[in-house]
Amino acid sequence: MQKNRPLKDFTSSNQGLVLILVGLWLFALSSFGLTFFSLQRIASVESSKLPLKLKYIWPKNVKKIVDYVIENDMHVTNDDRAVLIKTELMRFDTTDVFYIMVYDNKGETESNSFYGNAEQYITSYNPGKCNIVIYRSHYWRSTSKRAKNNIENEVKIICAEELKKQPDGLENLIKNIEDARFIGLIEKNRAVSIRSANSFGRARGPGWWNKCLEVYPDTKKLTGKQFILIVGFK
Repeated sequence: MQKNRPLKDFTSSNQGLVLILVGLWLFALSSFGLTFFSLQRIASVESSKLPLKLKYIWPKNVKKIVDYVIENDMHVTNDDRAVLIKTELMRFDTTDVFYIMVYDNKGETESNSFYGNAEQYITSYNPGKCNIVIYRSHYWRSTSKRAKNNIENEVKIICAEELKKQPDGLENLIKNIEDARFIGLIEKNRAVSIRSANSFGRARGPGWWNKCLEVYPDTKKLTGKQFILIVGFK
């Protein structure tokens, strides 16, 4: 005669099944949440497309794009803003190549500094919002691979040796970098986004950028700050 299965075994089996079903339900719920969030973010960026159709007039029409993004797209991230500007710059009929730098404005003047040919870059400072800097290179697309590698290596060497904290640091640095027409420093903790437009085949062009640690010039001790150094090709 077949013995009845103990009740506790049956109960344990049911409990295991319930746990599996609950786990599957939680997994499905989290997957749905992530998908919904991603779709919402994409929709947000898509809805921010600029309704501008402009000719390439520097700096007038580039400033119009920057101003539009500042006024109408504060609900997206700095990287989203950089991508929006990149998209518009790539619509221009030009061989110029651009750096787009977007980062938080928190009021500290020491968190960012720029130096270079004033005809080749524009800045937009917006307290409580974000700052935007656009640099344009005239010769990046037509220059040699050797020149492109050279400016990349120059930036890497500077960052490997660490930045010295000094007022005229950028002006001195750019003098030692061949073919450079722009140099910038942005503190890394400002939610920095750097994008390139028209720099085909070189994602970090026109020029190069890298992370650098800052040191005091007399003691060589770290200041505790980390910056992003951007160098623009002529």
